[in-house]
Formats: sequence, C-alpha cells, structure tokens
Amino acid sequence: IYGMTCPSATECFAYGLNSSNAGVILATTDSGATWTTESMPTVFNDIYGMTCPSATECFVYGFNYSSGLEIILVTTDSGATWTTESMPAVINDIYGITCISTTECFALGYNSSFAGVILGTTDLGATWTTESIPTGDDFSGITCPSTTECFAYEKNSLGSSGGSGIGIILGSADSGGSWTTETITTGDYVGGITCPSTTECFAYGYNNLGAYTILGSTSSGATWTIEPIPTGDKITDIICPSTTECFAYDQNSLGGVILGTTDSGATWTSETIPNGESVNGITCPSTTECFAYGQNSSNVYTILNTTNSGATWSSETIPTGDGINNITCPSTAECFAYDLSTAGGVILATADSGATWSRETIPAGDSVNGIICPSTTECFAYGYSGSGAFTILGTTDSGATWITDTIPTGDTFSSIACPSTTECFAYGLNSSGAGVILATTDSGVTWTTQVLPTPVDDVNSLICPSATECYAGAIGTGGRYGYVMFSISL
Repeated sequence: IYGMTCPSATECFAYGLNSSNAGVILATTDSGATWTTESMPTVFNDIYGMTCPSATECFVYGFNYSSGLEIILVTTDSGATWTTESMPAVINDIYGITCISTTECFALGYNSSFAGVILGTTDLGATWTTESIPTGDDFSGITCPSTTECFAYEKNSLGSSGGSGIGIILGSADSGGSWTTETITTGDYVGGITCPSTTECFAYGYNNLGAYTILGSTSSGATWTIEPIPTGDKITDIICPSTTECFAYDQNSLGGVILGTTDSGATWTSETIPNGESVNGITCPSTTECFAYGQNSSNVYTILNTTNSGATWSSETIPTGDGINNITCPSTAECFAYDLSTAGGVILATADSGATWSRETIPAGDSVNGIICPSTTECFAYGYSGSGAFTILGTTDSGATWITDTIPTGDTFSSIACPSTTECFAYGLNSSGAGVILATTDSGVTWTTQVLPTPVDDVNSLICPSATECYAGAIGTGGRYGYVMFSISL
C-alpha cells in the first residue's frame, strides 16, 4: 500500500501493488468494516497517486509498462465503477493532479523530450486537453489561489538541460482556458509560490547570479515585481499569518535573517534580530504574534518573539544549553518549545505569549521527539527515557504538571494520533518487535494495548478521518514486504 485517501468520513481508498506487482485499489464505504478490491478496466504496473475533488469523485494515475502509456482512471460513484480516461499521446509521465473544483483539474507531467506538459479537464476527465504552453518549459508545481486562477512554475528548457536555470511562471485566469507566460526577471529560478489571498502571491527562488529573490504580485499575476530585499539574503520559505503580513526567512552572511512585510509585499523590512542568529523555523499562533527559533553565533539555541507583526523581535529568556527544534502552540497564548538540554529532553512552556518561558518538570534524561495537543489544555510528549525506554508524558493542565503515562515496558512508538480531545492512539513496536497500538479514552490516565486482527511486524501509520474511526497501516510478518491495513472503531 503506497497511500490512502479518504474523500468522506466513511469512504476511503488504499492504493499500491498486489502480490503480482500489479496496481491495486482497495475501497471501503462502511468505515472499514469491509474492504473490496476494485475492478479496474486497465492494468497498472505502478500507481503514482490519487486525487479526490469531491466525496464521490476520484482520479487514480499511474503507468502501464506493456503499453508504455500513462493511465488515469476516474470514478464518479465512490469507486463502484472506474473508467479509463482518454489521454493525449503527448504526455509520457504524470506526477501530479491538482483540482480547482469538482469538475476542473490539471495533470502535470512531461513528454518524450522531457519538456513540461499540462493537461486540463473541465468535465471531470471525460476529456483531457493539452494546454497551450511554451515549448520546452518544465514545471515542478501548480499553485491555485482561487477556482479560476492558477500558476505553474519551475524552470524552462535552459534549466532542465543543465544550463543557467532560467525560471518561469505561467498564469491562467480562466481555469486553464489559456496560459500566459508571466513577465519576470530573466534568469530568476522559481522554487515555490505562496499566496496569502486570491490576488496576492509571492514567488521565491534565486537568479542566475545565485542571489535570492522574491517576486510579488497583487494583481493575480498580471504583473510581477522584484521585491526590494537586501543583497545576500537567502530565502527558502515564506510564511503568511494574514493576507497582508508575511515573513521570509533563512540566513545571510551575518547569520539568520527575517524579512517582514505588512503591506502585501510593497515593502520588505529586514527585521532587527541579533547578529549571527540562524532561523530554522517560524511558528505563528496568531496574526500578530510569531516565534522564530534557531541558534546564535555561539551555537546556543534561541527563541525570538514578536507580538506586533514583526515590528520588533525580542530574544526570549530561556535556560542556557536547552535545544529547540520545534514549537507547538495549542492556543494563541500557550506554546511549548522542545528538544534536548544538557541533561536530556526539555520542554519549555509559555502561557503569556512568550513573555516568560519556564522549564517543565519532566523526568531527568527523557528526550522529547514530539508534542501533540488534542486540546488547549491537554498534550502528550513522547520520546525516550535516560535508560533508552520509550516514554509518553501527559499534561491535562496546560503543562503545569507532566505525568509519566504507564505503558508496557519495551514498546516504542513512531507517533501519536488523537481523533478527539480524550481519545488518542500511540503506534509502533512492542518489546518483541511486533506491531502494537496503545489506546487511551481518558486523556492518558490509562493506555490499553489493542488486539490487532492479524500479527504485524510494525505499525507505521495511522489516519483518523473522523472522531469515531481510524485506519492503521503496518508491515506484514515473516519478513514479507506486504502491507497490512485495518480499521479501528471507537
């Protein structure tokens, strides 16, 4: 099983390969009580992915080795029947389908010359049309800020053949009826596009001189303007907590850098942060408040905070030696920063939007690999104790106290999934190396080992499409690479 898609609370599809290495789709319409192997009109030798624009309509796409053709199948009746789409011969590979409505979709791929191809449908795949785009353009993604407006981006043929990597953006304002080559600076490579609103977008990447750039449009792509950012700043991501406010971040020659805009990109300001600080990530619990975390020039971990949309950033006072690799915020005022300290795992907590951070009392030596919060007051931290045993710590009072949950000795877990505020599942391996799932229905007071319908070697995924049903994926026993899937009813 390569993946699973759930278009509704009761209906899911799992897709992958069967024992004969042919593509297979399994379907359930009763929350996993029964799974049926779908009857497909065409044999897949490989299934790349599945996209569902509505609760009853889905596309699955892949490849048939004997014919050498890409294949798209569509269902409009929740998988009862699948129909082979008639595809233009121009496309040799499909690596993604994006749908802007229940009937309009785009398939992205390339032809036999490895030039980019975009196919479009406005009738849920009854017909696919080759979009008219410049010859040789190659695309890595499509971003659609509205149901009619989309941008395809990457580099053109000069870049794909190992040349200077000239970037390109194609825009459509009529649901793909026509695509226009956007006017951008010659040589700019486009690594990604972020759109905080339906008319405003930012494209970020670098030019042919290796300098990082941001291009902005506030006119749905009619015009793109080079944003005035400092020379030498490296930008690898943009986060937008509101439609007018965004932060671009990474590093420059002095260390970390944060560029901020509060006027939809008309101006970008280098935020004042300590010299030498790296910025590994930004978390924004509200439209005005954000936390940036990274390391300073002495490799000491730091947290920077703004409560005024980036006008000022303050260095948070945190214990020396504590490592920070992520921040989780269950509410706008409450956040947890976590990783390792000199004594093992550490959890730092704030309940006043970062004005103060306190080191939570947890067992000495425990590492903290992740934190999940099913509610604003309840969270679980998971990792390893100083002796190497896996642990789960729970709080039901916003971190005032953390209690070591009682779990079987030797169990190790990949992660925790919580379908409701009181119900959670921890999944992974037990002490005998067999797959295991633990469940709690009382906010972690007790964890119970679940009886699995078949022995498995590892439970490595768990998805919950609703508060009452979950699906787990696992590796089969006996050294086989087969994938096992089962449902959990709450």
